[in-house]
Amino acid sequence: LSEASSENGTKVPRRVKLLLRVNTPSNLAQAKDIPNFIKGSLEMLKSKKMYWLLLFVPFGFSAAPLGLDPAWVFVLSCIGILPLAGLLGDATEQVALHTNETLGGLLNATFGNATELIVCVFALQQGLLNVVQVSLL
Repeated sequence: LSEASSENGTKVPRRVKLLLRVNTPSNLAQAKDIPNFIKGSLEMLKSKKMYWLLLFVPFGFSAAPLGLDPAWVFVLSCIGILPLAGLLGDATEQVALHTNETLGGLLNATFGNATELIVCVFALQQGLLNVVQVSLL
């Protein structure tokens, strides 16, 4: 645990300094302005047009149980996974802003391939080893 100097020159553990900074009156006032789930979701949807494609996620999940053609299941799932991949990329960038460059790069490299990993897991469950091998090339 590293130490940082306080205003009067004494050494204060970094964890304590972070706790003191979080509980300032201005931060508590900002916490009251946190939107509820519906308002936050609408703000997120308005921020990028791609996020409107998130509305296809429930359709992708319900397409197969409803007996739709496998081509429609694929199309709806594909449309639904695009904004999820974008959200995952945005989330790892936000985490990288609060960590060092090495950890941020590692997170981007790891979670940047999460979509391919998910597809590979489902392909392996279906016994499609050739599809997994080709996708890893």
